[in-house]
Amino acid sequence: MTTRSVRRAAPIRAIAAQYVAALIALAATAVFGYLLLNPPQPAGTADAPRSSVTQPH
Repeated sequence: MTTRSVRRAAPIRAIAAQYVAALIALAATAVFGYLLLNPPQPAGTADAPRSSVTQPH
């Protein structure tokens, strides 16, 4: 039995490419989900909390 592995499942470069593609897809899904749940607000209303319902007149 030789020390060099002749039968390899896949080249290291192909495995690394799959990992990179999976990480990119996971990051894109996370960013899309975050933007879907928290849509960006207009510039004027970003720092003002919406407390109009809790303030009695």
